[in-house]
Amino acid sequence: MARTSYLWALYLSASMAVFALALTGCGGGKGSTAKNSAKAKLSPREIVDKTINAYKSALAYSDHARVRLSYQQDGQTLDDTAPLAVQYALPNRLRVQAYQTEVASDGSQLHAIIRDAITGNLDGQVVRRDAPDKLTLDDLYSDEVLRDTLSSGLGRHPVQLELLFGDAPLLELVKPDAKLTLLDSQDVEGHRCYRIEAQLADGPYVFWIDEQEYLLRRIEYPAAALLPELAKNPDVSNLAVVADFRDAKFAKNLPADAFKFSMAGEAKIVRYFVLPPQGLPSNLFGQSPGGFKLTTAAGEPLASEDLNGKPTLLVWFSNDPNCAWGLKQVSEALANSAVKDKVAAYVVATEDASVTSEQVAALLKEWEVDLPLLRDFDFAGRDQFGVTNAPTLVVLDAAGKVQIFEDGINSR
Repeated sequence: MARTSYLWALYLSASMAVFALALTGCGGGKGSTAKNSAKAKLSPREIVDKTINAYKSALAYSDHARVRLSYQQDGQTLDDTAPLAVQYALPNRLRVQAYQTEVASDGSQLHAIIRDAITGNLDGQVVRRDAPDKLTLDDLYSDEVLRDTLSSGLGRHPVQLELLFGDAPLLELVKPDAKLTLLDSQDVEGHRCYRIEAQLADGPYVFWIDEQEYLLRRIEYPAAALLPELAKNPDVSNLAVVADFRDAKFAKNLPADAFKFSMAGEAKIVRYFVLPPQGLPSNLFGQSPGGFKLTTAAGEPLASEDLNGKPTLLVWFSNDPNCAWGLKQVSEALANSAVKDKVAAYVVATEDASVTSEQVAALLKEWEVDLPLLRDFDFAGRDQFGVTNAPTLVVLDAAGKVQIFEDGINSR
C-alpha cells in the first residue's frame, strides 16, 4: 500500500527553492608544480567566479547527467535514478532531458513534451513555438507546467541551464555572506576536482568542480533535509542524493542531430501546456460505502452504523515514512480546529494482526500523531472504500456518505 518512489514526488518544502544553485570548479590535475600551487591558493569564491565565467563563455556544452537517490534498508541497497541531461549551443539550440520532461530547440522551433502515463502525456500535448533568437530561462519557465516539471525531482531544475544562459547563476554562492568551505580535492571520472561545501538554507551542498576546465562534475545534496522522514527511519542508513554530470564538456559546436525532436503523429500542438482535468479518485462521492467493520485499539468492534450521526474522518496508513508527515499534519490541523469536537477522527492501520496495537500506538507516538487508532483486519479500506495507497484520507458526513476521498495527504 505504501508508495515507494521517493525520487519523483514530494518535495513539499518551499525552502528547497533556494537551490538557485551555485557552483564550483573541478579539474584536470595535470600541469606544472607552479600551476598546481597557484590553483591551491584560489578561494572558494574565486573558484565559483571562474566556473560562472567558464559556462558563460562556452560556445557549446553537453553532458549525460543523472540524479540518484540511494540508501540502505533491511540489509538491501536501494536506489532510484532520473535523467538531468543538457546539450546547448549558442545562441538558441538546446536539448534537455530532465525527469519525465524533454525540451528541444533546433534554432528554428522549440518543442517540449511531458511523458506521464497517468495523463497520457498530458493528453498528448506537445508544445511547439518559434525558437527565440537567443535563449533565456524565461523561454522555458514562462510555461508554468513546464517549469514545475523541470523542477519536480530531487535534483531540482537543471543547474546547467542557469549556468549557461541564466541572468544570475549560482546566486546563493556569490552573495557576500555565502558560507563556502574548500574541502580536499578528489577525482571523479578521472578529473581532479575542487570540492566546495556551501551552507545553504536547507543544508550543506558539496559542488565538485573540474580544476582544469571549471566544469561542474557532481553535486551532493543535503539528503536528510530533502527527505526528512526517510532520514528519521531507524532502519535507513547511508541516505544520499547525488547528481553526476557525466561526460560534461565544453565544445566549439554540437551536431544538428543533438537537437532533433521526434514527434508522434497524433500529438496535440499547443503553445503552452494545459493540465488536463483530473479524474475523481473515487466513485463513492455522495454515496455510502456500504456496511463495514473496523476494530478499536482495545480489540472492540466498531461498525459503520456506530459512526453515523457525526461527520467522521478516517485516515488509512501503514508503517512507512511517507505516512508520517501526512498523519502529523492531520493531527495538528484537528487539534487547532474549532470543529474538532464536532468530528470523529481516527487513523486506521493497515498492518495485519501480527503487529500489535501497542506497537502501532508506539509508532504513532514517535510520529507525534495524537488521534484514536483503529485496525482494519477485515480489509474494509480495500473492499468497501477502494483504498489502494497509504496514506488515504476519507471523510464521511453524518449520514455515512463519502464527501472527501484523498489518495495521499495534500501539502496545502
